[in-house]
Amino acid sequence: MLTIKRLLSTVLLVLIGLYTAAALTNIMHSIDVYNKADYICQINDISDDLYDAVQHFGFERGRVNVVLRDSGPVESMENNRVFIAKQRSEGEKALQNAITKINALKKDKFINIETSPVEFNTSVSTLRNAVDCEMKIPLTDRDNKLVARWFDTMTEFIDSLEELLFALTSDIKIIDGTSREFFTIKSKLLSLRNSAGPECSLVLSAYGTDGVLSDNDLIKVFKLEGVTSRLIQDIRLSARLLDNAALNMALKNFNTKYIDQFVPIQKSSLDAIFSKQKLPYEKQAYEKTMVDALNSIAPLMESAITTTNQYAMERLAFSKKSLSEAIFYSASFLTISIALFLYIKVKVSFRIKALSKTMSELSNENNQDVPYSSDSDEIGDMARSVQVFKENIVKRKEADAQILKDLEDRKVLLDTIHLQVWYQLDESTYGAVNDSHATFLGKSKKEVEFKRIDEIFPHEVAQKIIEKNRAVIKGRRTINTEEWVRDGNNETRLLSVTKHPKFDKDGEVEYFIYSAEDITERRQAEIFRNDVEMIIRHDIKSPLAGLHSLASLALQEDIGDGLRNVAPLILNSIQQVINLVDSSDKLYKMECGVYCPKRMPFELPKVLGNVLQTLHSICIHKKITISNKCKCNSPDSCTVFGEKFLIENMLLNIVKNAVEASVDGSVVEVTCYVLSDCSYISVTNPGVINEDVSKKIFTKYFSYGKEHGTGLGTYSARLIAKSHGGDISFSVSSENKTTFLIELPLIPHDKDSNVAKCQHSNIQ
Repeated sequence: MLTIKRLLSTVLLVLIGLYTAAALTNIMHSIDVYNKADYICQINDISDDLYDAVQHFGFERGRVNVVLRDSGPVESMENNRVFIAKQRSEGEKALQNAITKINALKKDKFINIETSPVEFNTSVSTLRNAVDCEMKIPLTDRDNKLVARWFDTMTEFIDSLEELLFALTSDIKIIDGTSREFFTIKSKLLSLRNSAGPECSLVLSAYGTDGVLSDNDLIKVFKLEGVTSRLIQDIRLSARLLDNAALNMALKNFNTKYIDQFVPIQKSSLDAIFSKQKLPYEKQAYEKTMVDALNSIAPLMESAITTTNQYAMERLAFSKKSLSEAIFYSASFLTISIALFLYIKVKVSFRIKALSKTMSELSNENNQDVPYSSDSDEIGDMARSVQVFKENIVKRKEADAQILKDLEDRKVLLDTIHLQVWYQLDESTYGAVNDSHATFLGKSKKEVEFKRIDEIFPHEVAQKIIEKNRAVIKGRRTINTEEWVRDGNNETRLLSVTKHPKFDKDGEVEYFIYSAEDITERRQAEIFRNDVEMIIRHDIKSPLAGLHSLASLALQEDIGDGLRNVAPLILNSIQQVINLVDSSDKLYKMECGVYCPKRMPFELPKVLGNVLQTLHSICIHKKITISNKCKCNSPDSCTVFGEKFLIENMLLNIVKNAVEASVDGSVVEVTCYVLSDCSYISVTNPGVINEDVSKKIFTKYFSYGKEHGTGLGTYSARLIAKSHGGDISFSVSSENKTTFLIELPLIPHDKDSNVAKCQHSNIQ
């Protein structure tokens, strides 16, 4: 586990390591720069020795070339021999110094340059001995070929030294651009000295032979003249790039003495020698101008040497200073970093570890004293915060206990209430559910919670539920609906569902809260009650019509015995209305199949007589004749057990329908007879019920041929017959007549035989 202490230590160690690596890289770079600067100084020192050697050997080559061509007396050669010996000695000394320094660099593996060609040259030594002998004899006795061989051999020897110098100063990896330019201009000046000197000595020798030079010498002169011109251009370019004041001053003097004054003289002399004409100047005049011109090269070379040495030493001093600073700053920062690491470890890391341990103990309910709480720094602030945490931990425990109790109470409440409650994490996934909802689905809570809807319901049902959930998301408001849903017993139940979307801080739907109440029985009760009210409203019309008829009759008759005879009928009709109002609960129970009529005996003919009397006014209006063929052999044979009012209401509905369905002036036949233990009443009227109507004749709310029919007459009549243990059926005869047959038992009906479960087909 990465603790704060370990994290701080790791970060500091990584930073120290990174800086150390960077510091070492910087120091190594500074050392490399210093080594390069030191190498440049050493190379510059070697180049100065080679410079001196080439100059001295060049002077030796030029003076020997002039002397061997001179026709002067041998006695006058002593000064020349001394000069030549001195130049040779100084050149050898400078060359030996350079070789010794080069070998030292080779030993230290700084360079890998072959120096053997310049360490010993047999041809040069042999020629020097021959030249020394030739200078002691007259011109006429000298070897004419020796001059050319001497010049070529010495030139080759000097060129090898120049190549060595160039090899030393051309290492691109070590020498920077400025150093290279300084070395280049030094090399070019040395080459200029070694090309201009032989060129001038050859021309000067022509002044000793009246302008005559051999073809080989003439070719050499022109080659050297071309080399000299090219070198002068290169020197000017390098001087311009370096832009050094001392170098520019020496170059200005060289331009005056050599280019402006000597080059025109040299050119005219060469032209005369080439065209074999008389030389344009006296030998002394040419020699004086030539010496001044060649002498102007020396200050330029000295300036190049001085400025190169100065640059090399400045670079060495700067690199040494940079290296010292890099070492000093790296060591200082490393020391400070280590001190800071130790300080943070003591002042921060250890203290944070102690506070962390204290908090861990407190979180494990172990009492601990809080350290550093009196300190005035950030650690002290943290310690005081931990102290507050310690003081509040008891309150938190009490609050947690209360929250747990409240949550448990709510859980118990949700799991004990009849109302179904559940969450939807999204449109297709369940969240938590209470026991009521899980029980409704016929599953345990574990089988429902956090499951996909298509894992619980069939695919088609699941898709419909998901579409409804999406509608809640789209509507972004609470939705109340009533939905038919199949429960775990595969029964269709009517649920009142509330769908409430819960939004997050960004206004997006976070989850859904659903609640549902099973309102199947309540809706059935409402429907049943409405049906009963409609039946009562239907059935109450008949007695009211009878009352209206009797009242009209009472107004037409004189008050007397006639009114007295009618009064019982009025009272009977009024009683029917009262009974209808009181029968609303009875009809509801009959609809449910759980009502048992009161088993009271009554005579069927009397009830039928009341029905016919009630329909008297309708029959008069339609000129309908009711043929009553209800006759009994004895009073007991026509006695029926049940509720007289309900039986009378049943007969009234059937007979009234027959009267209303008959054409004016026709006859409706009512017949009673007894078979076995049942009494049968048939009501026949002219007319035929077609096949489509006959299939729905006893269906609730079905009405045919009536402007204001409710479709409840035949339905309620059959309901009453069945509640008494009987039934109603109908048939159509060949004479185009329709007969309704009512079957009623003559003996008391077994109350348990007609008790059944409430039928659901009327509400589904």
